[in-house]
Amino acid sequence: VLECTNDTDFASQFDSHIKSRNESLGVLKFRPAELQPVTRSPEGFLDAILQASLRMHARHAWDAPANKEGFDGKISFGLVRVANIKTAVAVARHLANNLPGVRVCCYHSQAGVMQRWHIERTLDRLLTRKGKDWAESCVKNESLAAAMSQAANEGRSDLPLIVVATPVEEIGRDHDFDWGVIEPSSSQALVQPGGRVNRHRLEIMTEPNIAILQFNYKTCCNVSGPVF
Repeated sequence: VLECTNDTDFASQFDSHIKSRNESLGVLKFRPAELQPVTRSPEGFLDAILQASLRMHARHAWDAPANKEGFDGKISFGLVRVANIKTAVAVARHLANNLPGVRVCCYHSQAGVMQRWHIERTLDRLLTRKGKDWAESCVKNESLAAAMSQAANEGRSDLPLIVVATPVEEIGRDHDFDWGVIEPSSSQALVQPGGRVNRHRLEIMTEPNIAILQFNYKTCCNVSGPVF
């Protein structure tokens, strides 16, 4: 219970309380976040996600273990969480068209039953990263092996794999991403996808592995009324 005499006193004590809670939960060690500047236009929104994804991959990609596919480079799994399906499709297309060598999965609730089952089965296998041998197990997955083989054939040394998802990612999914880019639409929309970053490995971070967009898509489209 905070005992306060005025607004300033409350703000000071509340900030201290939040800092203490973050430290006890390890939030600042495992999931440090940064603000991603966004130019207020639809194009600016998409470009901000692209720039954040490039930066996050460069920071948090890991060396692929030696394998028969011949790929000798770095891999990262990224989550781009947006508020709705229309935005997710636009973001997925923009990343696919502008990020060299990327593999993009657009994950939302309106996918066909069999398509969604296949997506979820593949993600569950790739993003379960428990134990010391998770990387060796990961590259044996046929979907990732195919992506690595193509990257090797094209002479690429970077393989960013990005899931562009709506809130469906937050419903019963136990996934561990290397990094995340989050569109702000509610407080819960920051907490839930943030918990999918560095979830199993709990590695101590020296640089932010979560980028929170400065504005959401509706703000960038000048939608009237509250937009968070």
